[in-house]
Amino acid sequence: MEQVTVEFQGKQVTATLNQGETLSGEVLGRAEPPMWYLTIAGTALTKLPASPSDSEAEVQRRCSPG
Repeated sequence: MEQVTVEFQGKQVTATLNQGETLSGEVLGRAEPPMWYLTIAGTALTKLPASPSDSEAEVQRRCSPG
């Protein structure tokens, strides 16, 4: 898992990369494409498709509206 933190309107949004496993590292029983899961204080907001070429700056840009 990789994590990127983005500040948005004074709140920290965390983007966590899921590559076919749970947050605790258990392998999922089904195939799921890599996704960035966005949360604020552990509350799920949305998810975005991940790309192997994603850099921290790219993820921050995609997670920040506008």
